[in-house]
Amino acid sequence: MSRHVLLLLALAPGMPLAAQGDDAKELFASFDRNKDGVVVRDEFPGSDAQFQAMDKDRNGKVTPAELAASEVLRALRAARDSAARPPRARTGLADVAEARLAVLLQGRARIPRAEWTGTDVGFQSLDLDGNGVLDAADKAAAARRTAERASAPPPLERLTALPSAEQILERFDRDQDGRLARGEAQGERIAEAFQAGDANRDGFLDREELERLLALVRRYQEEKARGSAKVRAYQVPFDAWDKNGDGRLDTDEFVERKELFPLLDRDRDGAVTREEVERYVRAIEGEEFLQRFDLNGDGRVSPEEFGGPPAVFRRMDRNGDGFVSGQDRG
Repeated sequence: MSRHVLLLLALAPGMPLAAQGDDAKELFASFDRNKDGVVVRDEFPGSDAQFQAMDKDRNGKVTPAELAASEVLRALRAARDSAARPPRARTGLADVAEARLAVLLQGRARIPRAEWTGTDVGFQSLDLDGNGVLDAADKAAAARRTAERASAPPPLERLTALPSAEQILERFDRDQDGRLARGEAQGERIAEAFQAGDANRDGFLDREELERLLALVRRYQEEKARGSAKVRAYQVPFDAWDKNGDGRLDTDEFVERKELFPLLDRDRDGAVTREEVERYVRAIEGEEFLQRFDLNGDGRVSPEEFGGPPAVFRRMDRNGDGFVSGQDRG
């Protein structure tokens, strides 16, 4: 049984107060790998500061009594209780764009960039058509995004690996006219998403409408993941995009979320490899950091678990919720 599993058992939510002595014993046993009755620094997965706080007599060893009386155990119990509560909903700039534009444009037809007094990020989050001006077109785009997030097609949002528009057409476009008729996908999951995807209401999904529909579903999936402790990175459909099968995606093959390309292309060679995509996923989901500091196995790191300088923790806690999780590690 792994140490993280033991920690979860020892610090399980809902444990009665009478059992707190037992959780200290269980936790100590998970640290004491050689079962010699003491925990040395190499056995303890936390920080130097945490170990020193427990080692009251400064002999380089922590006894069960020292752990039971330590602030580290108290902090871990507090982290357990906090983790048992449901996470609060995250609100990003995209979620409030419509409301902010309504206030900003009240009594004004447009706000050019030169008259903006806020941050660049704030302006870019509202200038949805990218023309350097906040106006009614941005308000309309924000309203569409709000509606899209509220009505993303459930038949597709449950898919963990979305097909590309080209794959959908290759499979279902029986008359090879470059667009998908409702009858061609009868009984398939994509047919249930026609209403959301058929923007011009002509009864067909062309390649552009399919790509827009798939982008909508991916955004919806990301929004859903935003409130959880473990965020999912954007799933690059590598095999679908790698048209020539060379194991690399150049800028032409990278057909969606193009703003990610320079982030993924770490060696700046003009192409993204599968390894670079995997490195991006690890960075976004924070696996390496969490494996090192997440003592109670709840998928996020509290200040007590981190044990380092508070200022460093605050910089890592990008969303300010008091924990460092996959949501902060992008």
